[in-house]
Amino acid sequence: MDLIRSKFKYIVLVAFLAFIFNSSVLSILGVRSSEVMYDYDVVVAMCLPESEICPYSGEIQVANTGNLVANNLEFQVASMPSSIKVSFRILDLVASSPREKNPIISVLDDGQGFTVNGLVPGAMVIAEYGSQFSYEEREMIRNISVSGSGDSALVYGDPHGTIFGRFFSSLMFW
Repeated sequence: MDLIRSKFKYIVLVAFLAFIFNSSVLSILGVRSSEVMYDYDVVVAMCLPESEICPYSGEIQVANTGNLVANNLEFQVASMPSSIKVSFRILDLVASSPREKNPIISVLDDGQGFTVNGLVPGAMVIAEYGSQFSYEEREMIRNISVSGSGDSALVYGDPHGTIFGRFFSSLMFW
C-alpha cells in the first residue's frame, strides 16, 4: 500500500510540473511514436505613444519529442507584419544524444510561416523573429498567432518541460 501511495505522489508531482511547464500530461507520461511539440513566445518592449519605433521579437520552438522522423511540418504565423526578419537555429533537446542530420527548413512564399522536413527525434528548430513597428501597429503584433499541420501529432506546449517531465517520471519506475 505504501508503494502505491508513493507512486501516486510522484504522478501528482509530474502532473503539477506539467501544468507549470505548460505541457501535456499525456505527453509526459508516454511517448507517441510520431509527436512534435511547438511553442510560441512573443516579447514586445514597452511601446509608448510618443515612440516612433518599437522593438519586437518572437520565437517559435518546434521539437520532435517522438521516436520517428517528422516530415511535412508547416507552421503558419497569422498577422505577421511584412517587415519581420526570421532566422533559424537547430538544437538538440538532450545533449547526450546528438542528432543524425539537420532538418530541411524553408520559409513559405508569402513569408507568413515555414516548413520543416526531416526533423529527427530529439532535434529542435527555433525560428526567431524580430522587427520594429510603429505605435499604431502594436495591436497587430499582439494578435500574432501560430498554427501547425503535418504528418505527426502536433502538441502545443513546452518541449523542454516535456522532456524534463519524461526524465523525472522515468525515475519513479526505477
